[in-house]
Amino acid sequence: MAVRLGSVGALLPLLASTGWAQQRAPAVAIMAPDTLTCLPTGGTGSCTAKTMFTIQGDFILIEGLIATPRGVRGVLVGEQPATLAPASPDELRRFRLAGQGQALKFAARVPLQLGTNQVIVAATSSDGAMTMVALSVQRERAPDVVGPKVVLLKPMRSAPTGDVLPFAAGAAATVTLEAIVGDPSGVTTVYAAGAQVETTPVSVAEAKEAGLSDEDTPAVRFALEVPLKLAETVVPIIAVDALGNRTGRTLLVQRGTQAFTPGAPQIAVLSHLPDAENVIVWRDPEPIPIEFAAYDRESRMVNVEVNGERLLSIPARGAEARLRDAGLPAEANLYRTQLNVVEGDNRLVIQVRDSDRNVSTLPLIIRRLPPDRVGPVVTFLTPAPHEDGRRLAVEGAALVTGVALDASGVSTAIVNGVPAAVRAATDDELKQAQTPGPASAFEASIQLAMGRNPIVVLTTDSAGNITRAEIEVVRVDPSELAPPDTDAPLIIVVKPPIETQRAIGAVEKAAAEPPPPVPTGPPAPVVTDSVIVLEGLAYDASPIAKVEVSGVPTLLKEEPPDSMGPHVRFEIEVAVPYG
Repeated sequence: MAVRLGSVGALLPLLASTGWAQQRAPAVAIMAPDTLTCLPTGGTGSCTAKTMFTIQGDFILIEGLIATPRGVRGVLVGEQPATLAPASPDELRRFRLAGQGQALKFAARVPLQLGTNQVIVAATSSDGAMTMVALSVQRERAPDVVGPKVVLLKPMRSAPTGDVLPFAAGAAATVTLEAIVGDPSGVTTVYAAGAQVETTPVSVAEAKEAGLSDEDTPAVRFALEVPLKLAETVVPIIAVDALGNRTGRTLLVQRGTQAFTPGAPQIAVLSHLPDAENVIVWRDPEPIPIEFAAYDRESRMVNVEVNGERLLSIPARGAEARLRDAGLPAEANLYRTQLNVVEGDNRLVIQVRDSDRNVSTLPLIIRRLPPDRVGPVVTFLTPAPHEDGRRLAVEGAALVTGVALDASGVSTAIVNGVPAAVRAATDDELKQAQTPGPASAFEASIQLAMGRNPIVVLTTDSAGNITRAEIEVVRVDPSELAPPDTDAPLIIVVKPPIETQRAIGAVEKAAAEPPPPVPTGPPAPVVTDSVIVLEGLAYDASPIAKVEVSGVPTLLKEEPPDSMGPHVRFEIEVAVPYG
């Protein structure tokens, strides 16, 4: 608690027109949260001392002393009567109240609102004389080191605490998820069901109605429709405030199924949802727990069996919500059992008979698959590899995307500690990743430093298997990502000089025969020596690595760029046959 003591004001005459004002007012000393003494003067009868304290708590404990020769009637702190107790001689001497008559110690715990709070300490003697001390208490917010508070509104209402929230959705294929999230530093990002969701601000009144306090505001609201899997769907919710504090909550949604024949008992499976062929998929090597309910409006249940074994009902306390979501009233009978299953198909038959001999039968298949012990297979899409094989970026942030394939389905993906948005992969993404569907796609924006940045992705499947995949993204200067050089070098021969030669016989021959094709290259140079020195220039935006003449490497000499650009000079001796 930080305490700041301001100046003690002058002792002021107060209520001079009252009858008790002519009496000598009590002497008052404040002992906590800091110290000051208010001694009345002469016959003023009372005084007001002003001081200011700054704290971060919800309450302030004010302790002090009162001394008066006429006895103490009482002390009010704010609107609360203070508790009184004898004062010690040491305390009286310390605060200069020794010899002032009856002396008592008082204490009161005063609640505070955010902002400025005016707290009046009013000490009254037995003859009505009063001393008042005005305290100004400034309550500040404590440093925010806690993540946002998440209050679930739909599909069920929850308090802002607790990590795992179970919910039974009956046979519904989707569930509406709606919540209010509040934090004193402001909520920046909310992820739900593996994806970032849009949020809208809510008023303080709405936040309070949802169960948040003043210290949990400002607040935002989000809502989305979540598709449900068979049996259990895990819906993670992650909220992040402006200081990076995080809160995680998880909604566990169970889907059930029911069998109902008019006049016969109604059966509803609460623990798992069979598919259209009444098959429940189970991967755990442990026995599968089965919870179901039976209800008959007209008659009572007389016999309930699972695979021929009779069961007794158990109290339905705590299962009212699951019964309601399954379409059954709270007075339905609840049953639980577990079944040892082997790999493959295992038959399960629930049979219920009422007192009127009506029978309902629900046949199920428990299909136990081998446990999924393999994590997702991850393929990165962006940043895509550059020509040199490196994954390059020029901005301060990079969008990391990829595809994760897993038999149990991908539940979460975390990129460098940041929860990634997870959704079903599109056909284009599957084609780009060369991955068969169905698969999940993930994406997250990651901040990059100049140079090499390791990118680590942790993907978790529904069976809890985790895969770590890593790439390196290199942040470079934009100049390093110039367009690739696709133009061939330009060759200019400067020695020997090129001249156009025409043979006399060629003109005469042209009169009698069709003209030969026009050469596309430059005319051949005319030389008289059997060995010549061939010299030229090779221009290209990229460095020239080699120049060959008739397969023979030439001698290269670097030169400064000219008006045509960067180049090298090459030279070689070439033997020229006659003709």
